[in-house]
Amino acid sequence: PDDPATFFGRPAPAFFISPLYIYVLALLLKIGGGSLEAARFGQIVLGTAAVGLLALTARRWYGTRAAWIAGALATFCGLFTFYEILILQAALEPFLTALDLFVLTWALDVGRGDMPTLKGRPTIARFLVAGGALGLHALNRPNMLIVLGGLAVLLAAMGVARLAIRGRRTDALTAGAAAVALVLGGVLAISPATWRNWRVTHELVPISSHGGWNFLAGNGPQADGTYTTPMNLSPSIAGQWLGAADLVRQATGRDPSAREVSGFFLGKAFEWIRSHPREELRLLARKTRYALSATFLTLNHSFPFFARDLRGPLTLLAVGPALIVPLGIVALVVARPRGRSGYWIWAAYVPLAIVSVVIFYVAARYRLPYQVAPCVAGE
Repeated sequence: PDDPATFFGRPAPAFFISPLYIYVLALLLKIGGGSLEAARFGQIVLGTAAVGLLALTARRWYGTRAAWIAGALATFCGLFTFYEILILQAALEPFLTALDLFVLTWALDVGRGDMPTLKGRPTIARFLVAGGALGLHALNRPNMLIVLGGLAVLLAAMGVARLAIRGRRTDALTAGAAAVALVLGGVLAISPATWRNWRVTHELVPISSHGGWNFLAGNGPQADGTYTTPMNLSPSIAGQWLGAADLVRQATGRDPSAREVSGFFLGKAFEWIRSHPREELRLLARKTRYALSATFLTLNHSFPFFARDLRGPLTLLAVGPALIVPLGIVALVVARPRGRSGYWIWAAYVPLAIVSVVIFYVAARYRLPYQVAPCVAGE
């Protein structure tokens, strides 16, 4: 971190992209002797584990038949297989999403019908682990912090509702403690990245420093619902780090910190939103439509090209989000298990994941969490 020649001859910056995949890929390359094929094999193993976790989660909520259906949907979804063989952070998304859903089920469904209260402490420990899984996911996709925060708020709200409606103080305290444990688990999971950023910049950057850039890309004068380059900056790592800092330096007349760069773009976005509220509402509606559509909005590699234009194994994997997402979202409501209140907290994962994308901009690989999750309910 103290070497001034770490990147473009400048001191190491705070992470400006989410760091988890960098370290996972480095580990897979180390194990495989530097072979990209070995790294892809490792990603396929994680994808296979994701299918198993989805099936186990479906069995817990819906039964054995649903487990087989969930496993089949995930296995024959070509989009998931496509991303698992790319050297790209999206390769981890199916596994991380399946892990989220499985561990959340483990935490929420302990009581099988009421507030999960396995004598308090074991249950709270489970929520700590669940928060850790969500925090780990956020290290790969920082907008998952919105899902983590939303689930914690819903947990706390459920406890308050129990207290107000039924006067059940114990349930309220348990739900509040579970919400705190969920957040604490997430904080502990992202803390290595936060500590690393503090060491190299002496700034509090929880995961990565490009949040303001991404928010302006999806909520500014040039925004169209998909990825656009804010303020004519280069759409590259160098642009996100060096170009963005240079632009802020020209605007402020001083060298900005990583947080100041992100805050500058964030301020520009909110300035545009305040002065164009109707356009922002229309933009949010468009992004929601893009988020739920089957159209492939590519940033790097085009799945339709490899699955349809080039005939091969992906062509045979006919299941896709056009089937899984609407079927799964309807089933989340219609096929809900009776008398298990923790289910609604778990089911909120899907709409919260959608919101976490719509707030910024829509791209195919960012939609994976809420395309994977409905497999569980897609019976």
